[in-house]
Amino acid sequence: MAATLVRTSVSFLQKARFTPFLFLTLLIGLGGCSGGDDNLFTLVSLDGQTLPNSPNTSCCIWRSGSIKLDGADYRFVIRMSNKTGGGSFGGGAASTDEVFTSEEEGTFSLDGASMMLSRTFSSLPDVRLAEMRMEGDEISGAVTVDLSGGDERYEVVFRR
Repeated sequence: MAATLVRTSVSFLQKARFTPFLFLTLLIGLGGCSGGDDNLFTLVSLDGQTLPNSPNTSCCIWRSGSIKLDGADYRFVIRMSNKTGGGSFGGGAASTDEVFTSEEEGTFSLDGASMMLSRTFSSLPDVRLAEMRMEGDEISGAVTVDLSGGDERYEVVFRR
């Protein structure tokens, strides 16, 4: 009887020592599943208005957007639809139900709050970020759209 009790106690202690390790392993594993991304900034305002938004001069309804920072790299994505149904920047047919995406990638550096951007790729070269600033949980600046009739400029705010 005493031998059984000792084996049970030793077995319990071995499991008890293993349990904190297992608990810590699970805790570390679940930490990666928090759902948050500290380097993702979501477009919350276009010319002072929430999204979706269609500025009077814009051809498009701005649906959503984001800036993702990864080390010294950035990725800007904007989703829009054509409000007149007469085609998109890419030259294809679009309607207000069809959403198209503009993507821009490049590198950035900070000079105080000013973001210096060097674009390396753009799916729609006529759409680009300009005069961006990063302060705390916010990136602000402008998106410019180069059109044959002149440039359009929209003030934007992205938040973490």
